[in-house]
Amino acid sequence: MSKTSVLQEPQPPILKRDGFQLRKGVFSIDAIDRVEGSRLHELFNPSTLRLKRDQKAATEEARRLFRRPFFAAQLRYYGVNFPSSASKLELQVLLQDAVRQGKVKLPSSVYIDQFYYLTSHDSVSVVELEASMRADYEPLQQKWEADCVAWRAEMKRRDDEAFERCKTPGERAAFDPQRFIDMYFLTDGEPDMAKSTEALALDGLDRGWKLQDAARKVPGLHTWGGGYLEARKICIGWNREEVFRLAKSIMDRQDEANRAQQEALWKEQLERHQKYVDQVQSKGANGMNQHSEVFNLDRCQGSYVVRCDEITEGWLDTLKGHTLTMDISSGKGSTRHAAYDFGIIQGTIILSLSEDAFQALDSLYSEASSGDESGGDEGQDHEDKDRGDTDSQISTNGKKRKPCNDLQAQGTGHTNAKRRKIKPLPSPSRRVYFRLHGRETGEGEVLPYPDSGHIDYLSDDCTSFAGVVYDLTHVGNNVEFRGYRVSDKPHVKPEPWETFLFGRYGL
Repeated sequence: MSKTSVLQEPQPPILKRDGFQLRKGVFSIDAIDRVEGSRLHELFNPSTLRLKRDQKAATEEARRLFRRPFFAAQLRYYGVNFPSSASKLELQVLLQDAVRQGKVKLPSSVYIDQFYYLTSHDSVSVVELEASMRADYEPLQQKWEADCVAWRAEMKRRDDEAFERCKTPGERAAFDPQRFIDMYFLTDGEPDMAKSTEALALDGLDRGWKLQDAARKVPGLHTWGGGYLEARKICIGWNREEVFRLAKSIMDRQDEANRAQQEALWKEQLERHQKYVDQVQSKGANGMNQHSEVFNLDRCQGSYVVRCDEITEGWLDTLKGHTLTMDISSGKGSTRHAAYDFGIIQGTIILSLSEDAFQALDSLYSEASSGDESGGDEGQDHEDKDRGDTDSQISTNGKKRKPCNDLQAQGTGHTNAKRRKIKPLPSPSRRVYFRLHGRETGEGEVLPYPDSGHIDYLSDDCTSFAGVVYDLTHVGNNVEFRGYRVSDKPHVKPEPWETFLFGRYGL
């Protein structure tokens, strides 16, 4: 037999005769077992059972079994003749009558009618037929059992050879977790701490849980996962702290690699931004970019790349190779809409030069969010009272604040004294307030409420801004971000705000 050929497990023989079959010692009709007469009576009459749960079980079993092949098989078991053209309903009535009349007896007295079932010219009892088939089946059964023994021996030989060909601990663990445990951590089936005194990091495990399950059965053996997704490794060893340190070092190395990749990507985005700035300055030198003295939202239109360290640091592997963006569209009136993609959440932002523009919008959520306020921690340190109103928007208990409270808190436009410093600090004259809504990008679940914040443009040409979200869902409080314009034209059209208003997953 070729070592490279697929070795199929021997299948048990099936002996068929006159509509009956014998397989693995089970005598049946087309793989349908005989049901005792008393049980048939219960299936037809569940109400005769004393316990409600037994009645329910009988009803469910009848619903599952009552098919035409089942009725035909039971009638044949009990020697009740029927025409081959009989329908399911006719067979059901026939079997039900036989049960009611007590005709479903043990098969020792039942004969198979030659007209319907036999190719020979002699009638024979079901018991006699079964005995004859079992006698003929015995040598087939013995051969099958011998084939199974030979098959298992050949499989073991092949597995032994394949395991010997494995070069690394990871390959051995992936091929056969139990053999790996035996080889590295057991002697004669007992834990042996003299083996593999240092923790091992195993990669290439598609089903690492199998190894961890096997390790749990060995007293004193510890496992821990290190890394992300396809690069994840299973660390295993006798020393728990050493296993944890090894797993953490793997995670740290992957984080550093992801940071380096993100920084390289961000460098490319800044080059796009600088190219855009050079174009703007060139137009300004030619007198083509003359801004009005009064700041307005039309200056904000365009496509921006966004940097938010709090998001990228928290989801390094998830956001690997992903650029955060904001695209502000043109419009009329006192507001503008923008499409944002912050990696873990995305959706629509409404921007305005004044908080007053959000009064109607905030009123939609004030009643719903007021329930979240109940039970909150009302006691605050004296230090909190001295903070500016931006800081007053931070929830002390991590819950959503009422939008109407946000409106009051932002009135004066002071900055948060404890916020990380952003250089240079811009004038409030270029401040834009916003409401942010959307969905998380994992399962698409809509955020429970809009989040509030503001952005400050750092120059009159509006090529960059510094922003903060006072309480960003799934992220945290006072989440800072920076935006750098790369185009005057937005690349993404914002979804309608109403998309995020209805139900857990929006419209």
